[in-house]
Amino acid sequence: MRQPEKGMSATIIPIGPVRRNRHPVDELADVRAEIKSLQAREAELRDLILSEGCNLDGEEFEASISRVESLKLDTKAVRKEFGDKRLRAFLKPSEVLTVRVKAIDRSHLAEMEI
Repeated sequence: MRQPEKGMSATIIPIGPVRRNRHPVDELADVRAEIKSLQAREAELRDLILSEGCNLDGEEFEASISRVESLKLDTKAVRKEFGDKRLRAFLKPSEVLTVRVKAIDRSHLAEMEI
């Protein structure tokens, strides 16, 4: 097995199969938890790649680093300068459908079984 290069972490995050045959709400919570874990690992790897001393050539992929600058509208400053009413004329409404999931508290059921 190849040794990690200087500055590289050998930590492997197992990505288990998402459990099927579950209620879609439960599976959605599982998937979101896995995504959160993967995003944390992605951030660690990105920081490692951006650090000095990390080789950008992997065994299967190569990385490149580029800087992109963009302009973003500071709506707070525009609102302060021109007022909410004038700003509203340039805003487009958008609708977002959100699905939130949270664990169900079933602690009261354990008390009933006694």
